[in-house]
Amino acid sequence: MSLSKLMDAAKSLLDERGKKLLLPCLLLVGLLLVAFGNWSGGSGKVREATAEVWQATEQEYLYDLQDRLEAVLSQISGAGEVSVMLTLAGGAQNVLATDEKINENVNGENKTTSRDSKVVTTKDKPLVLQELKPKIEGVVVVSAGANNPHISMQLNQAVVALTGVKTHKVVVLPKK
Repeated sequence: MSLSKLMDAAKSLLDERGKKLLLPCLLLVGLLLVAFGNWSGGSGKVREATAEVWQATEQEYLYDLQDRLEAVLSQISGAGEVSVMLTLAGGAQNVLATDEKINENVNGENKTTSRDSKVVTTKDKPLVLQELKPKIEGVVVVSAGANNPHISMQLNQAVVALTGVKTHKVVVLPKK
Protein backbone atom coordinates (compact mmCIF):
# COMPACT_ATOMS: atom_id res chain seq x y z
CA MET A 1 0.00 0.00 0.00
CA SER A 2 1.43 3.35 -1.02
CA LEU A 3 1.75 6.27 1.34
CA SER A 4 -0.88 8.31 -0.52
CA LYS A 5 -3.45 5.52 -0.21
CA LEU A 6 -2.68 5.22 3.46
CA MET A 7 -3.12 8.98 3.93
CA ASP A 8 -6.44 8.87 2.04
CA ALA A 9 -7.66 6.04 4.26
CA ALA A 10 -6.67 8.01 7.37
CA LYS A 11 -8.48 11.12 6.11
CA SER A 12 -11.65 9.14 5.41
CA LEU A 13 -11.61 7.86 8.98
CA LEU A 14 -11.52 11.43 10.25
CA ASP A 15 -14.61 12.68 8.36
CA GLU A 16 -18.05 12.55 10.05
CA ARG A 17 -18.98 9.00 9.12
CA GLY A 18 -15.44 7.81 9.78
CA LYS A 19 -15.42 9.12 13.35
CA LYS A 20 -17.94 6.45 14.27
CA LEU A 21 -15.63 3.77 12.87
CA LEU A 22 -12.38 5.10 14.36
CA LEU A 23 -12.78 3.69 17.88
CA PRO A 24 -13.87 0.19 16.77
CA CYS A 25 -11.01 0.09 14.23
CA LEU A 26 -8.44 1.10 16.83
CA LEU A 27 -9.86 -1.45 19.24
CA LEU A 28 -9.64 -4.17 16.59
CA VAL A 29 -6.04 -3.28 15.76
CA GLY A 30 -5.16 -3.37 19.46
CA LEU A 31 -6.76 -6.78 19.92
CA LEU A 32 -4.94 -8.14 16.88
CA LEU A 33 -1.62 -6.86 18.18
CA VAL A 34 -2.24 -8.51 21.54
CA ALA A 35 -3.35 -11.79 19.96
CA PHE A 36 -0.49 -12.06 17.48
CA GLY A 37 2.03 -10.68 19.94
CA ASN A 38 1.46 -13.68 22.22
CA TRP A 39 1.89 -16.15 19.33
CA SER A 40 5.16 -14.72 18.12
CA GLY A 41 7.17 -16.81 20.55
CA GLY A 42 9.07 -13.83 21.96
CA SER A 43 7.06 -13.60 25.18
CA GLY A 44 7.53 -17.31 25.80
CA LYS A 45 11.29 -16.82 25.93
CA VAL A 46 10.89 -13.99 28.40
CA ARG A 47 8.64 -16.11 30.64
CA GLU A 48 11.11 -19.02 30.49
CA ALA A 49 13.99 -16.74 31.41
CA THR A 50 12.10 -15.12 34.31
CA ALA A 51 11.12 -18.54 35.68
CA GLU A 52 14.75 -19.66 35.64
CA VAL A 53 15.92 -16.42 37.22
CA TRP A 54 13.20 -16.68 39.87
CA GLN A 55 14.32 -20.17 40.85
CA ALA A 56 17.90 -18.95 41.15
CA THR A 57 16.98 -15.84 43.12
CA GLU A 58 14.33 -17.05 45.57
CA GLN A 59 16.83 -16.59 48.39
CA GLU A 60 17.62 -13.08 47.09
CA TYR A 61 13.87 -12.33 47.15
CA LEU A 62 13.78 -13.31 50.82
CA TYR A 63 16.82 -11.20 51.67
CA ASP A 64 15.41 -8.24 49.74
CA LEU A 65 12.14 -8.43 51.67
CA GLN A 66 14.02 -8.60 54.95
CA ASP A 67 16.21 -5.63 54.03
CA ARG A 68 13.22 -3.54 52.97
CA LEU A 69 11.35 -4.36 56.20
CA GLU A 70 14.42 -3.50 58.28
CA ALA A 71 14.75 -0.16 56.50
CA VAL A 72 11.12 0.78 57.14
CA LEU A 73 10.95 -0.49 60.73
CA SER A 74 14.15 1.29 61.71
CA GLN A 75 12.46 4.58 60.75
CA ILE A 76 9.88 4.16 63.55
CA SER A 77 10.67 6.60 66.31
CA GLY A 78 12.35 4.83 69.21
CA ALA A 79 12.84 1.53 67.38
CA GLY A 80 16.61 1.94 67.10
CA GLU A 81 18.58 -0.70 65.23
CA VAL A 82 16.26 -3.37 63.76
CA SER A 83 16.88 -6.88 62.44
CA VAL A 84 14.22 -8.91 60.64
CA MET A 85 13.94 -12.60 59.78
CA LEU A 86 11.20 -13.96 57.54
CA THR A 87 10.09 -17.51 56.86
CA LEU A 88 8.34 -18.38 53.63
CA ALA A 89 5.60 -20.96 53.14
CA GLY A 90 6.79 -23.28 50.40
CA GLY A 91 8.31 -22.03 47.19
CA ALA A 92 7.26 -20.12 44.13
CA GLN A 93 4.36 -21.51 42.11
CA ASN A 94 3.41 -21.05 38.48
CA VAL A 95 -0.16 -20.90 37.21
CA LEU A 96 -0.18 -22.73 33.89
CA ALA A 97 -2.49 -22.18 30.96
CA THR A 98 -4.81 -25.12 30.35
CA ASP A 99 -7.11 -26.12 27.53
CA GLU A 100 -10.18 -27.72 29.04
CA LYS A 101 -12.88 -29.59 27.15
CA ILE A 102 -16.13 -30.54 28.84
CA ASN A 103 -18.24 -33.35 27.38
CA GLU A 104 -21.81 -33.90 28.52
CA ASN A 105 -23.80 -36.97 27.61
CA VAL A 106 -27.49 -37.26 28.37
CA ASN A 107 -29.09 -40.71 28.17
CA GLY A 108 -32.66 -40.51 29.35
CA GLU A 109 -32.44 -39.43 32.98
CA ASN A 110 -28.71 -40.08 33.27
CA LYS A 111 -26.32 -37.24 32.67
CA THR A 112 -22.56 -37.78 32.58
CA THR A 113 -19.95 -35.08 32.43
CA SER A 114 -16.30 -35.62 31.61
CA ARG A 115 -13.49 -33.12 31.55
CA ASP A 116 -10.35 -33.34 29.50
CA SER A 117 -7.71 -30.86 30.60
CA LYS A 118 -4.35 -30.36 28.90
CA VAL A 119 -1.57 -27.91 29.74
CA VAL A 120 -0.92 -25.43 26.93
CA THR A 121 2.70 -25.52 25.78
CA THR A 122 4.87 -23.27 23.66
CA LYS A 123 8.02 -24.78 22.21
CA ASP A 124 7.54 -27.87 24.42
CA LYS A 125 7.42 -25.79 27.61
CA PRO A 126 4.25 -25.05 29.61
CA LEU A 127 2.74 -21.59 29.10
CA VAL A 128 2.96 -19.72 32.42
CA LEU A 129 0.06 -17.32 33.03
CA GLN A 130 1.15 -16.09 36.43
CA GLU A 131 4.10 -16.54 38.75
CA LEU A 132 3.11 -16.63 42.41
CA LYS A 133 5.80 -15.74 44.89
CA PRO A 134 5.81 -17.66 48.16
CA LYS A 135 3.73 -16.29 51.01
CA ILE A 136 5.34 -15.03 54.17
CA GLU A 137 4.71 -17.55 56.95
CA GLY A 138 6.17 -15.73 59.94
CA VAL A 139 8.24 -12.71 60.98
CA VAL A 140 10.66 -12.15 63.83
CA VAL A 141 11.72 -8.56 64.57
CA VAL A 142 14.57 -7.79 66.94
CA SER A 143 14.72 -4.12 67.91
CA ALA A 144 16.71 -2.04 70.34
CA GLY A 145 13.52 -0.19 71.32
CA ALA A 146 11.29 -3.24 71.72
CA ASN A 147 11.57 -3.04 75.54
CA ASN A 148 9.00 -0.24 75.30
CA PRO A 149 5.54 -1.86 74.85
CA HIS A 150 4.33 1.06 72.70
CA ILE A 151 7.29 0.69 70.28
CA SER A 152 6.83 -3.08 70.25
CA MET A 153 3.16 -2.67 69.31
CA GLN A 154 4.02 -0.17 66.56
CA LEU A 155 6.60 -2.55 65.10
CA ASN A 156 4.08 -5.40 65.18
CA GLN A 157 1.39 -3.29 63.48
CA ALA A 158 3.83 -2.12 60.81
CA VAL A 159 4.88 -5.69 60.00
CA VAL A 160 1.25 -6.81 59.77
CA ALA A 161 0.39 -3.88 57.50
CA LEU A 162 3.39 -4.37 55.20
CA THR A 163 3.31 -8.16 54.88
CA GLY A 164 -0.30 -9.19 55.40
CA VAL A 165 0.82 -11.74 57.99
CA LYS A 166 -1.59 -12.24 60.88
CA THR A 167 -0.51 -10.61 64.11
CA HIS A 168 -0.04 -13.92 65.95
CA LYS A 169 2.66 -14.86 63.42
CA VAL A 170 4.75 -11.77 64.20
CA VAL A 171 7.14 -11.79 67.15
CA VAL A 172 8.87 -8.58 68.29
CA LEU A 173 11.79 -9.05 70.67
CA PRO A 174 14.18 -6.62 72.39
CA LYS A 175 17.79 -6.53 71.27
CA LYS A 176 20.39 -7.39 73.88
